[in-house]
Amino acid sequence: MFSTIPQIIFEGQHDGTGTEAMNFGGFDLAGVGGSTYTGRSTQEIDTSTLATTGQWKQIGISKDPSNSDVATANVNAYVVPSQDLHFFLQSATLA
Repeated sequence: MFSTIPQIIFEGQHDGTGTEAMNFGGFDLAGVGGSTYTGRSTQEIDTSTLATTGQWKQIGISKDPSNSDVATANVNAYVVPSQDLHFFLQSATLA
């Protein structure tokens, strides 16, 4: 996933069981590729990487009834880029 607009909220699928208790936790992505034919990615939120840092920060569980069951694996969650990893959100100045 790539965007030059840091305020975009993405919806991604956990590779394990994601919960609302994980909101504001940091996650990395898991997956190896995708299809150039369909445009579908195999990237998922790597549930096992929950920490205070990560490539993505979970900000909520999907509101889609088909993808919001936190009792099962592969729930969808809303994520935003981590502030320290997105160029337009970094507070450091460039020399």
